[in-house]
Amino acid sequence: MSYSVLMYIYRKEGTSPEQFKQYYETKHVPVIQRLSGDLFPTLHSRHYIGYVPQSQSGSTPTPPLAADTPTGTGGDERVRTAEKLLAGSASAGDHVPMVVQGQPADFGWDVCTILTYTNETHFREFMAVLMDEKNAKTLADDEEIFMDRSKFKAVILGENLTTVNHSWTEKKT
Repeated sequence: MSYSVLMYIYRKEGTSPEQFKQYYETKHVPVIQRLSGDLFPTLHSRHYIGYVPQSQSGSTPTPPLAADTPTGTGGDERVRTAEKLLAGSASAGDHVPMVVQGQPADFGWDVCTILTYTNETHFREFMAVLMDEKNAKTLADDEEIFMDRSKFKAVILGENLTTVNHSWTEKKT
């Protein structure tokens, strides 16, 4: 049975979401791969927050779920709420999460990362390598460049259940 860890990672103050992502993808992940070798997770999945696009003038953009689009429902209260949140969020700053439910402040993290290992032993061996004194210092020094380590959160995930809608995966475009 696979073993997974969920992490919420926050960017360092003064780092844009684009800079954060660029560093994480091109520098940090390769550092972890180099340090862990064959013990690197079987899957290292990164899910970045989507931000409300800002126009050059700073005006509020049209929300992506407008009721008059083919994907909008027009009568669904959740869609109208999402539209209001998105429209209201756009004026709050340059890097505002594209919120569908909740408030922008609920999404302070920048990337949700899921690390999947073959089993618990794989995870423990990976962690032992990364926590070696020299490797831990290398990792910490690298993290200081782009992330706010004081806000970092991680948790072991329980059972993973997945539901797939094959009608959409099989449609031809």
